[in-house]
Amino acid sequence: MTEEPLTDDELRAVLDPGPRAPAGAVERFQVSRDGRLLTDVSAGSGVESGADTAFTLLCAGKPLVAAALLRLVHESADVGLTDPVGQYVPALDIEGKRDIRLLDLLTHRTGITREPIPKGWTDDRILAWIANSPVDEAGRTTPEYGMFTSWHLIGLVIERLTGRDRVSSIEDLVLDPLGLRIGFGRRELPGAGPAPTLDVRTDTPSPLTWISDPDVLAAAWTGLGMWGSITELTRFYGYLIEPESHGLPSGLAAALRGLTATVGTGLRSWGTDSDDWAYSTGMYTGSAWIGRGFGFRVAGLDAATGTLGFVDPANRIVVTYGTNLMRLSAPVMLRRRRLVQAAYRLCGIDAFPKAS
Repeated sequence: MTEEPLTDDELRAVLDPGPRAPAGAVERFQVSRDGRLLTDVSAGSGVESGADTAFTLLCAGKPLVAAALLRLVHESADVGLTDPVGQYVPALDIEGKRDIRLLDLLTHRTGITREPIPKGWTDDRILAWIANSPVDEAGRTTPEYGMFTSWHLIGLVIERLTGRDRVSSIEDLVLDPLGLRIGFGRRELPGAGPAPTLDVRTDTPSPLTWISDPDVLAAAWTGLGMWGSITELTRFYGYLIEPESHGLPSGLAAALRGLTATVGTGLRSWGTDSDDWAYSTGMYTGSAWIGRGFGFRVAGLDAATGTLGFVDPANRIVVTYGTNLMRLSAPVMLRRRRLVQAAYRLCGIDAFPKAS
């Protein structure tokens, strides 16, 4: 028997730190099912419920970048996921890196050990730093989640394939066909407000304070520079439920389908053995990343802040959460589980069924 659904006030109490948020903190939580919004609650200083606050999407926006590359693969007979990255990024056509494939970029198996933190670096400088990175051969078979390197390279591959800058290419390939209003770096979106800053922290130490620098949003790899409202994130993840049913170009529908199809297992992050996740070409899949004992197969990504994009195609549920609070990994994981549990209660489903 499932628990009673939560009220909006109870949902705000689930947010972290919710009503106790420090000055400047903002959170927003949405749950939809079958395309119908079940809840939309916000918390923070002076924030009204449903306020259309823009958040930095960080890793939760990476599937948008992956979808752009996958569409190019599906629509061109001359491009394949087994192509070497060096075919499109000559700086990686070197000894020790020639066998790194496009698929490896999307599934965290490049073995490249350097993760750039580009504070105003040019693409050439970032690329030279990556090209000179040592390669961990174990990382070619046991994937390690890469936050920056692979996704910066994906952006360069997209530019080579389209002959255009990566932002315009992703807009044409994914954002515009889906009708999504997502900003990049310092670029303004009419009516959406400026790109947010991430300067409120509730844990110490905070290793990600550099993300608050506006120059990083403008200069870093495309996924990191993305920002937008949680409503737009909800819309995107909603497209991952039966993408063929939305009247999209066939290549884009196939790309979105690829985001939820598992292609491997054994993905670990934060240097631990406890989170053994499955992955697709651009997202986590399965259920381990939500928490042991989770009852359903899902897909999505979340960021170091805890900003979350999540879809359960079988139950047609989408869960999204945005925050400008920096958290360390343990609080983020606990909040992720708590938010998902609350979302499923809204749908009258046991997300974490007890063993019989």
